[in-house]
Amino acid sequence: MLYIVQQYAYKWRFKINSDKSFIVIFTNCRNMNTTLHFYFSNNRIPISDHANHLGIIQASNRKNTKSVEQSCERGRNAFFAINGIGARQRGLNPVTGTDLYRKIVLPSALYGSELWNNLDNKNIQQINKFQHMVCRSIQGFPALTRSDMSESLLGLTKLSTEVDIRKLTFLEKLISLPNNSQAKLVFISRLFQNLHSNQSDGFIHDVRKLLAKYGLSDYLVNYAKFAVFPSKYIWKRTVNAAVRNNAVTERNQRMLADEQFSRFRQIHMENNPAFPYSISKSTTDIIMAKHYIKLWIRIPFKDSFLCTYCNIVTNDTPVHIVAICRRFESLRNSFLNAVRERHGTELYEELSQTTPELLFLKIIGAPTTTITTEMIAFRKLCIEYIYKCIHVL
Repeated sequence: MLYIVQQYAYKWRFKINSDKSFIVIFTNCRNMNTTLHFYFSNNRIPISDHANHLGIIQASNRKNTKSVEQSCERGRNAFFAINGIGARQRGLNPVTGTDLYRKIVLPSALYGSELWNNLDNKNIQQINKFQHMVCRSIQGFPALTRSDMSESLLGLTKLSTEVDIRKLTFLEKLISLPNNSQAKLVFISRLFQNLHSNQSDGFIHDVRKLLAKYGLSDYLVNYAKFAVFPSKYIWKRTVNAAVRNNAVTERNQRMLADEQFSRFRQIHMENNPAFPYSISKSTTDIIMAKHYIKLWIRIPFKDSFLCTYCNIVTNDTPVHIVAICRRFESLRNSFLNAVRERHGTELYEELSQTTPELLFLKIIGAPTTTITTEMIAFRKLCIEYIYKCIHVL
């Protein structure tokens, strides 16, 4: 093979730099010992366990550990570059930060991810961990914030689901190639080989697993039998809906099974950006919204606390401050009076006659029984009240 390459280079009069070339022997052996030597133009070419081809690392053991590490590093560099030009957490709406992340960081981080296969749990954890860091940084959350909280507040799902979407989208691109193209012929050969032999590795095996996971196997079966497959736009819409709905369902199940989400799940369970971010227009609004959101992610604990101002023992400090403490009684009365004047007595009575826990939940974003036509204005009023309480502290 090296001789063929050398003859081709000689024929077309270009020179291959053997100092920048490597030999990669693809094998499943863990300990590979070889005494083979390879030469090109009388120069010895060293044997390496991996090589970079078109920006994608190809490892001799056919594992993706180095590729995943490289992708996460590219993603971090792209994200910190955005931060370096001024897109920082204090002055940027997290919704805008998420949009920049999707359009700039993700394409860089997931370049070539369509070719990843047989990812193990460590690889998947490493991919998801990168996005957890980004979500916390965009919102200014502490390092120990639960990932399901920080991602759902931005309308994101786990990064591994984005890899699944890209693989399934790449499947449609292969199928839509001209029938006489070399890539299409190789794909068809590998597809039928996998269908009849049930190979346990490779791109086709991964795609079949994903199609089964998301209930899309019939599409590939119909293509194998009748050469019929959805158009690009229909397939993209179908894949996005199936993968994201599955990811949201799994996340909601985790939230319902974990008591640390007992307060959060009463406020935010959908896969859309949190409303405090969506309604914030100015820098001041964004700062207040971030203080407001931090009450959502705070995990309730039952340690007793003595309020030195009103001499009351409480086991939930935020509830005590927002709904009970006499130190904030004037602020609380002003807030309730403003609710009565702007949104009617029905909503005022619902808030003033409920328990402190329910009052706290409804102020920080839980649904109210009373429906007001100006819900955005009411939520802004709640955000201002919470920020004033924090400012007094």
